[in-house]
Amino acid sequence: CDLNISSKGPEIYRLNLESGQFYQPYFLDSQEGTTLCLNYDYHFLLAGTEKGQLWAFDPRVREKICSIDLSTSFSGNCSVSALSFRDNINFGVGMANGISAIYDVRSSTPLVY
Repeated sequence: CDLNISSKGPEIYRLNLESGQFYQPYFLDSQEGTTLCLNYDYHFLLAGTEKGQLWAFDPRVREKICSIDLSTSFSGNCSVSALSFRDNINFGVGMANGISAIYDVRSSTPLVY
């Protein structure tokens, strides 16, 4: 069982609770992570950033699997303030500009906003 910790820097720290050891962190390409959300069905971690990007990481291979730039679809401050999975393929994103959007994990364009 891993505890994922977003930081003020570009790292997402991973602490294994069984062994009490830190593993190699995930990196957000020099952006500050603001929120994290885990998809329990497909076993990947979503990270929202201050610059309005979503990053997906697969803990099984410990690599970034994709990213979405929210500023291409929305104007204003797109800093991600909330992430939540509604079911195994749909997730909601709340942004600092007051906009909320629902995405399907198979697409980089929002279903509803």
